[in-house]
Amino acid sequence: MTLSRLTAVLIFSAVACTAQTPLHLIPIPRELQPGATQPIPRGVKITCTTCFTDSSDNFTAEDLTQALAERHIPTNGPFTITLTRAASSSLPPEAQAEGYTISSGTNSITLSAPT
Repeated sequence: MTLSRLTAVLIFSAVACTAQTPLHLIPIPRELQPGATQPIPRGVKITCTTCFTDSSDNFTAEDLTQALAERHIPTNGPFTITLTRAASSSLPPEAQAEGYTISSGTNSITLSAPT
C-alpha cells in the first residue's frame, strides 16, 4: 500500500474518530488502542521525512495538503501529521504487504508504512 492511498483513507478518519465511531480505514487495523480525541481547530502541518528523496512520498504529502485545503482545513496549524517510512521488518509478516502504523502524540500523528 502506498502512503498516498493510506493517507487519503485514514487521516480524516483517525483525527475525527471516537470510541463510538467505527473506523473507516483500509486495510482494517488488526489492533487498535484508542486514546483521547484531539481537536485540530487551527489546522495541521504536513511533514514528510522522505519527500525530498522519493517522488511518490512527495506526491502523497501534496495530495494530502490539497485534500485538506479542499475541506477548508488550514495546513499551517500547530498539529503535525508526519509521513514516514518504516522498515517492513518492523511489522509482523502477515502485515508487511499493506501494513502501517498510526502513532499519536500530544499535537501530532505519525503515519509509518514500508511503501
